Amino acid sequence: MNKLLRQIQSDDIEIVYRQVTDTATIWAISGFIDQANRLLEKLWSLKIEHSGDTWLNDEGFQFLWTITGKMPNHIPFPLKDIDSMQAENWSDNFNLWNENQDYAQRIEGKDWTQLSGNDLKLVGIGLAYDKHSSNKASAQEQQLTSLKALDKYITTCNPVGYDLFMSLTCASIIAARNGLTKEAEQYIIKWGKGYKEYWANYLLPYLMRDLPTAKILLTGILAPIFELTKEKCENDLQIISIALDDRITKGQSLVYEKLTWQKLLKHISIRAIKKPDFDYNEISISKNWLGFPPAKKDEITTAETRLNIKLPKEYKDFLLTTNGFHPFSFTPTLLPVDKIDWLKKLDPQLVEIWSESMNEVDKDFVESFSNSILIGGQQEEQQLLLIPPTKNKNWECWFFASWNAGETKYANFRYYMENELQELETEE
Repeated sequence: MNKLLRQIQSDDIEIVYRQVTDTATIWAISGFIDQANRLLEKLWSLKIEHSGDTWLNDEGFQFLWTITGKMPNHIPFPLKDIDSMQAENWSDNFNLWNENQDYAQRIEGKDWTQLSGNDLKLVGIGLAYDKHSSNKASAQEQQLTSLKALDKYITTCNPVGYDLFMSLTCASIIAARNGLTKEAEQYIIKWGKGYKEYWANYLLPYLMRDLPTAKILLTGILAPIFELTKEKCENDLQIISIALDDRITKGQSLVYEKLTWQKLLKHISIRAIKKPDFDYNEISISKNWLGFPPAKKDEITTAETRLNIKLPKEYKDFLLTTNGFHPFSFTPTLLPVDKIDWLKKLDPQLVEIWSESMNEVDKDFVESFSNSILIGGQQEEQQLLLIPPTKNKNWECWFFASWNAGETKYANFRYYMENELQELETEE
């Protein structure tokens, strides 16, 4: 809850929209559809632009609304046909042909009982799909064979992350579709426990987008796992509603605004170094500090002259505290001021590739990206950019990573660094 409240206060409004929608989704799949509907109504009443990134959630809710006959008011998206969404969900989960075109050749002529590892998972999922069927589902006998293979994979291979999510999702849907309610419940409970550890690998609406599993979710089977009760949802609903009203009234604001840069970076350093996956051998750590000696004012002035631009105050204040910052978790190495430069100069090929792919989709993105300054992550898997101001916006900070689709936007560099502290605090 504390993390969500901080996000509502400080994150980009589209991220806020998605996070509140995800919270309503957790409540709904835990059986508290009334509270979920009221949270959605509150979110929609604020007249925030509906996020296209929540379309899976939007579809999942429609199944629960159909089953319960309870729909929230002022739904901001068009409703779709349940049967077509359910067939699409089956294809999304069981159609492996596009991503694994060679798997059929590997298992050709082999009985599923002879398989292990990833091949066992693939055959377990793939056997339930029939591209010639109107609903894309194979015959019942083949589905039950698919379930046996998936059960063997789950119990003998001990999958984690996305593999655990996919195998349990598919097993739950097959079992529920074939009237094996107790088995489906067991898979769903494992699915819920897996979410608590591997939430980043989960797509919550997949179990919602199939009527038999959606009905099981509405019984509240996941409520104990997510530690939810009706009273807790009601209480949280009030707290979130107040936080949303404050955000709309007061606008976006920093959570740790009273902390100096020195104190903020000290908090980050201490928490990052405490993490068990932090590699002490890669860098020399002195007095719980991931920073460097501060930059001199004339070094910053020289960089501004070289770039022919005035850097934002919050970034210069950072540099006057530490001239760069060691990486931690999944953050890039923040460069010293004499190494920052226009992205189009440091990596012209990257700018060309993104500009060509996005030119017809989002010209504003292309302009901002093409004129960005790289301040972190040169030749790394993640990059941090400063986006010069335009008529409508001040300096923004954009984060890119090889594992993340598109950019993550922050109102400025300070918001990015505060977000990293929030993430570290959440992990404690």
